[in-house]
Amino acid sequence: MQKSDLKINWLLYVLPILAIIGLIFAYVHAGLYTIYGPFMNVRDWDNPPYWATILQKFRWFFRLVGIVSIVGLVVMEIRFLLVSKMLVSYINLRFGLRVILFMIGILSGMYFLMPGYITAATDGIYYTTLAWLVKDSIANAQFPMWSNLGDMGFPLMQFYSPLFFVAVGLVNFVIPDIFESVKLVFLVIHVLSVFAMYKYVYNLTNSKCAGLVAAFTYGFAYYRYHLIIYVNKFTMAPTFLFLPLQLYLVDRIIDGEYVRRFGVNLAFVIAFGLMSHVFFGGYSVIFVVIYSLVRLLSRKQHAFVISNILTILPDIKILIIWIVLGIMVSLPFTLPSLVEADLTVIPQWYENGFFAMPVEIDTTPWLATFTFDGSQGSGWIYGYVGITIVVFALLGGILAIVRGEFRYIAIIFLLILGMFLALGPIAFFLSAQGQYLIYVVIVGSAGVGLFSFELLYIYNRFVKKNSNHWIINYYGPLLVSAIVCGFIAVDMLRFQLFVNYLVPYTPYGSPENRIEVHQQLLKNGFGGTGRVLDPSQPENGWQIPMITGLPGYENNGDSSVFSASFVRNLRPSNPNPNNIIPYSIDELLGDANDLLLIANTDWVISDEPSKKMLQDYPKAIVTDAGTAMIETDVGLPMLVSHSTNSVAMQTQFAVLAREMNIDQETGVADFIPVLDHNLLDKFKDNFENNIAIDIKNHVMKAQHVSIDYYLSSTAYVQLSYAYYPYLHVMIDGEQTEKFPTAFGLIGIVAPKGVHTIEIVPYLSPLRQVTIFVSVATFLLLAITYLIDNTNIIRGSITLSKIDS
Repeated sequence: MQKSDLKINWLLYVLPILAIIGLIFAYVHAGLYTIYGPFMNVRDWDNPPYWATILQKFRWFFRLVGIVSIVGLVVMEIRFLLVSKMLVSYINLRFGLRVILFMIGILSGMYFLMPGYITAATDGIYYTTLAWLVKDSIANAQFPMWSNLGDMGFPLMQFYSPLFFVAVGLVNFVIPDIFESVKLVFLVIHVLSVFAMYKYVYNLTNSKCAGLVAAFTYGFAYYRYHLIIYVNKFTMAPTFLFLPLQLYLVDRIIDGEYVRRFGVNLAFVIAFGLMSHVFFGGYSVIFVVIYSLVRLLSRKQHAFVISNILTILPDIKILIIWIVLGIMVSLPFTLPSLVEADLTVIPQWYENGFFAMPVEIDTTPWLATFTFDGSQGSGWIYGYVGITIVVFALLGGILAIVRGEFRYIAIIFLLILGMFLALGPIAFFLSAQGQYLIYVVIVGSAGVGLFSFELLYIYNRFVKKNSNHWIINYYGPLLVSAIVCGFIAVDMLRFQLFVNYLVPYTPYGSPENRIEVHQQLLKNGFGGTGRVLDPSQPENGWQIPMITGLPGYENNGDSSVFSASFVRNLRPSNPNPNNIIPYSIDELLGDANDLLLIANTDWVISDEPSKKMLQDYPKAIVTDAGTAMIETDVGLPMLVSHSTNSVAMQTQFAVLAREMNIDQETGVADFIPVLDHNLLDKFKDNFENNIAIDIKNHVMKAQHVSIDYYLSSTAYVQLSYAYYPYLHVMIDGEQTEKFPTAFGLIGIVAPKGVHTIEIVPYLSPLRQVTIFVSVATFLLLAITYLIDNTNIIRGSITLSKIDS
């Protein structure tokens, strides 16, 4: 072979790689250019940095590189089949296939690497700062079961699945900016989900091309961008990973190979799904059960006959065992949340039951699902899923049924079920029923893989069979797959590359109208134990505690039912079945001032301070934007009185607070109000009228409160912390009996003298039992897995010896 031939061969090997690299550069440029470019966004990206200016100046250069790369790849494919040969060689290698899937995952999830925060909706800040609370508990070696940093104390993750937030919290130990930690966790979930989808479809069809098409569709599905970046529904993201894995593992169990090992894996993945979000994990379990039944009934050529139903009973029993074991692993985050829900406001979210009419939007659900414009505004609860995804998936199912491949019916059945739940006339369990579209996108992407597989079948049956050309016979499947991916790319990227729903960087991730406020609180309020009331910003999550260490009034939707009504007097909060109207800032600083004292409020923030307010509080800090930060100087961690009075249940508390005649200097009241008349008999002692109190020290941490005090005589005490049954209240280390006051706060009888009150949360007996069951089940599954793997390894060694 001559040197010139070697040079040509070398160029033929390198040129397609260079063209692909050029195409990737053009794609990455398009994504980066979207950030500061003239495209749709939710925030103004002013003052572009130097790199953005360079990208803008050279945008046509990068576009030209992309066009030349595409043309070059087409020419090299037509002339030498270089692209096909390279892809075939990579696909046939395990490492090469993984590289392709990894690149699909990274490129399709590239927006997680872009500058900016995922806080376009209020849920973004809310979920991110909730993850910080979990991280704070981990840093203190505590189970994330309670936090005093919001809502006057609330059961942090006892009614909220913690796995996603634990993952973000752990990453935050490595990456200091928790907003970037969230993005990294999303990227990892995104890439792994692409692998999971490939695994599922490849196992189902035994076609690598079908698996790659499904993975490509899944990664580039615009609905994922809509759901995470635009709507900020963070807790739905793990479902993208876990549901395809569950479907894959069900298929492997049905196939009957290594049932025990795949069964253990199925149990763990189900547990992880429930521990990521009990609702969406629970719906996934329902989808998995339905999928399993349909798959078992459609295994044979003549499906859905009586004899078939009888023969699948053993398989159903096996699947049920693994599913139940998975539920048992996640039991601490499922059963107590149902049994103990009445201790929180959770039932108030479902006043009309679990079946309701869909939420009204300013467009139709169909337009919100199948058009981009319809998915904006109130249509956010749906989101553009992609016409190509749904149409191709349905066509794939139809083609499979026509040729008698009933085992693929399960995919189409789930797709139709998901569309009915999302677009049907009744909302089941989710009032924002459009969120069921996540299941449409998941099974729809698998359906696109099935569609490409059916096209490959048609190709092999009618084209390849009647053609003797080796090129058509060998590289045709790649062409079919590329055409399907091309349609998907055009449908998805026309939106993904022309919108930017990321939010520009700010100090501490604060909203623009709170940057200076948070900085001033950090400067002036650090180390305090009084709360910060910011009623006009109810959905900023726990940013104030995260930045300043000061507690606020945010909650995660499962507030203590005892104190929820009182907290709603201070700031808007859902659910609000009694239509409680929060007092205005002027009222709270005026006639309703006693409420701030009872709630131990040190700072009040007002966006539109009145002249009288500023005159009454001359030391108020006013930001450049006109927001006033008022230090109230009235908050007290405890009130005392010589007696208690039984009162009616309240919704507006200002009148009751005035009737208590609280001395704002000392915190001594005429009485402590209670709802339960029986408490008057239980605590019927009348103590000395003239009570002297001195609070010597007050330390508040996320899961521990310590108050050192002096009392001149024994007295009734109301602490400025929410009542909850599973809180230990101790005096000098000895547990004392507590009771709920009319405000839903903790009431006790405190002895005279110098003492220390402590508040420490603990898990209910039911939760302790479920944790024991969870750990025992986890160990059982782990031992089963290890034993099964050992047997597999021994069997492989035995076979190798026989072969030798």
